[in-house]
Amino acid sequence: HRKPCGLLNVDGYYDHLIGFLGHMVEERFLKSKQAAGMHVGKDAQELLDRMLTQGEVDMGKKWLG
Repeated sequence: HRKPCGLLNVDGYYDHLIGFLGHMVEERFLKSKQAAGMHVGKDAQELLDRMLTQGEVDMGKKWLG
């Protein structure tokens, strides 16, 4: 889907998951534009602001490739 996704990273709880997404991009398992579709914020207001200003991400027609 093209809707923005958000991850509320309170007190660094999801730091390892965010690092894993970066690793997936490095290993070419995930496209960087797909990883960029995950908006991360330390508090709800920051996250909502990012999701509203950055909006949708065009993933293209193919998931991999």
